[in-house]
Amino acid sequence: MFLNYALSLINGGNRDEVLESCFAIIVEESGCVEDFEILDILADKLVAEHVLTEDELIVFFKNADYGRWS
Repeated sequence: MFLNYALSLINGGNRDEVLESCFAIIVEESGCVEDFEILDILADKLVAEHVLTEDELIVFFKNADYGRWS
């Protein structure tokens, strides 16, 4: 599920909206404030600067799926 979202972010036209809904799902499932802070930082980096690569984004969503953060 999260990998599909990641791929849609890369090619999607409404990146901000997809990010917001996807991150909301991850945060609800994790219930961890620290996770939310990390998600917020990564979302800002991706949306504002467009510097995450496809591989970084997929790794991030894979880690989110398992509740792990590097």
